Amino acid sequence: MSAFFPSKFFIDNLCTSMETKMQILKHPRTLRSFGRVKARPLTDQQQHLIDHLLPQLCVTPLHDGQWEAWAAPYHAVWLEIGFGGGEHLVSIAQRYPEILCLGAEPFLNGVAQCLRGIDEAKITNIALHPHDVHPLLDAMPDAYLNRVDILFPDPWRKRAHYKRRIINPALLARLSRIMRPHASLWIATDHRDYAAWIARHCTEQTAFTWVNQEDGATPPNDWHPTRYQMKAEAQGIAPVFFHLTRSST
Repeated sequence: MSAFFPSKFFIDNLCTSMETKMQILKHPRTLRSFGRVKARPLTDQQQHLIDHLLPQLCVTPLHDGQWEAWAAPYHAVWLEIGFGGGEHLVSIAQRYPEILCLGAEPFLNGVAQCLRGIDEAKITNIALHPHDVHPLLDAMPDAYLNRVDILFPDPWRKRAHYKRRIINPALLARLSRIMRPHASLWIATDHRDYAAWIARHCTEQTAFTWVNQEDGATPPNDWHPTRYQMKAEAQGIAPVFFHLTRSST
């Protein structure tokens, strides 16, 4: 399996057509999330978890001053945007019980799968937002998050759908406001063109420092494989990891 990482040096070689380059340079203006809310009927067990466990964990935007009180029992607050089935989120919460782990995912089947993992492991330091993440980001106070993970977001392969990609200048600007200085932003993808897109936006912004430009094959030390990663690796595709840190100014 060969690793692929689009550093600054050879990013232009990945975007071979001028049309593709122009698409990447266009800055999406929308912050709306796109995707399925539910793909298949829930099992009785999943519906039970949605009805009874989710209300205990569900986070909605709080009023000013409530955010700090809510996070006060914890050392830090981390957010995973688009947690899929929750494999990574559950693993992180188990590993760091002193961290408040937030997860945002509008796909109800994924939320149900995550709830099962939370229930089986009796995890108490997870809160879920089963909706579009952007209203949640807008409501958060400045310099609130210590880490953000965006793992294997939908690449939206068609050029006409590039505007739907969640990694865009508008999202990075929102994250820069709510992330603390030196906070970590991890992004992972297994799609070659999306990796080039992400790398382009990493180099065009100034709010974050791109830490691992020459080593995109190495995941975080606390990494837990996701189902999307395992599916890609079964096809011989190595994921790409982007590590950025929030600048101090």
